[in-house]
Amino acid sequence: MEIGILLWFQEVVRQPWLTPIMEFISFLGKAGWFFIAITLVLCCFKKTRKIGIVLALGIILQFLIGNIILKPIVARARPYETYADVLHLIGKKENDLSFPSGHTGVAFVWAVCVCLTCDKKWGILAIALGLLMGISRMYLGFHYPTDVLGAILLGIVNGYVAYVLAKKYIYPRMKE
Repeated sequence: MEIGILLWFQEVVRQPWLTPIMEFISFLGKAGWFFIAITLVLCCFKKTRKIGIVLALGIILQFLIGNIILKPIVARARPYETYADVLHLIGKKENDLSFPSGHTGVAFVWAVCVCLTCDKKWGILAIALGLLMGISRMYLGFHYPTDVLGAILLGIVNGYVAYVLAKKYIYPRMKE
């Protein structure tokens, strides 16, 4: 069923005008650079430091659990490595494992943390970016749907845990 979904993306959804947009969205998640950069900037200013700390903690949790623990345990190859009919669209083939999607996971950690610490409009934008990130990874042929779904669930949990930990253990020790 998952290959059917990826082939549907490949045969029906892929369009010349849409591909650069999906490439850009995916680029934002490459090594988490976009989310890490904004998080670091937020940590630098007293007014946004609490938000930055939650985001940093969430990103760290996501990296440790998703990339260091789950990827080697599950050891799932990328779809284009297993199925010749699935074509990846950009750059060279990625050489790490597929489950969970790191791009999607960090985007959803970020979305949950933003939802819990910021205005509703920012939370909605962050969730939209997270969903687009997951779609872009399937659209480009780099992940199975369950890689993306697993990353969304893990990102939600890690974002919430980061918020709770920061609120309970870090915020009380911060000088206002």
